[in-house]
Amino acid sequence: MVLCSLQCAIVGQARSSFDVEIDGDVKAGANAWLSSLTEDAKRLKKGEKTALIESLTQENNKLQGEDSISKYLEGVDAPTTKKAYQIVWDLAFRCVLDLIFSQARIDRDSCDDCPDFLFILDDVCVFRSEETSPEVSISVAANELCSKLVWGFGSVPYVFGYAASGYNVTLFALHRDDNGVVKNTAIGTFNLKVQEHKFEVVLAILNMALLFPAIVEACPASGKNEFMTITRSSGVVVRLFPTFVRKVFPDTSRLDHLIMLYGQMAAADVPNVDRLIKICYHKRSLSFEPRGTMVRPSNLLELLGALRDVLQALVALHGLGWIHRDIRWPNVIRQREGDSWFLIDCADAATSPQPSFSGQHLSRDEHAPEILWIMAPTLLLLTVGL
Repeated sequence: MVLCSLQCAIVGQARSSFDVEIDGDVKAGANAWLSSLTEDAKRLKKGEKTALIESLTQENNKLQGEDSISKYLEGVDAPTTKKAYQIVWDLAFRCVLDLIFSQARIDRDSCDDCPDFLFILDDVCVFRSEETSPEVSISVAANELCSKLVWGFGSVPYVFGYAASGYNVTLFALHRDDNGVVKNTAIGTFNLKVQEHKFEVVLAILNMALLFPAIVEACPASGKNEFMTITRSSGVVVRLFPTFVRKVFPDTSRLDHLIMLYGQMAAADVPNVDRLIKICYHKRSLSFEPRGTMVRPSNLLELLGALRDVLQALVALHGLGWIHRDIRWPNVIRQREGDSWFLIDCADAATSPQPSFSGQHLSRDEHAPEILWIMAPTLLLLTVGL
């Protein structure tokens, strides 16, 4: 892997759409990294204003969000909470990224299982962060960048992120070593109280932004929708995480039913189904694993494999006296590793036989016609056949 110092060079990709002059002396492996010799880059390196910097800063050379009241705050003790510094980090990163990629999704999340900051371009999280208050070492945030990242990006060489502790920020390239362990390589360290460092951070973001589209293009399906929230018509909120799925229910009526059913399936070791791994009753949430990829079979071999795995699950489930009642492709998920498939979403499962009901997901296009009147194992097998 070839990494570069973002403090002193604008980088891009060969044959990209960006107007970048090539410095022949600093070309890196396979012409992948280029240094910019444009006048804008030269002026930025000297700390001079350009049109882009003018749009990101006020006339007094202070980043947007800072105003004339700053002088009245001199001498006031610096804040000590993590939340108090979010405006500082957002001005350095979020505002610049939002200007460059107006269609991207930027999100902050207080959940312990998510990064603190997510920048998602075309369903791929190409840039993320872990942030702490000033009294916590920045190394804690840097380690969390790696520990929370489950690599699903295939052969993509790296994604990017930053660790922050108060005003101190370190940019990282996040990648896998030869053993598949996620590592971070520091690109630059900045103090956002220092005016020159603010300009250097803008340069660094511009450099990384040149690479984001290429990362998205090379990313496989397993690296997309890493963090995603889906609200179902039933009121259930589904949150996707890299390795598990969390479902938050509008009330507790379904929780007892699902806890009992998944407990029986776990005791009977039912194959090729998702597993209940965490119960949070006061938040009305259940967490399931594994997290797979929602794709349909692309050829006959994959179709036969999916049918085989679903039928194995149904045989075991029917042996317990349960029927699934909602077998359709959105509930048949492919494992991220390997070529196996598994069945999810047993919220509608019931003992057999069972009078049916006309739910929105029970359609003649996706289910056997008889399933609209009565549910039984034979009809579920017919549904799989369709």
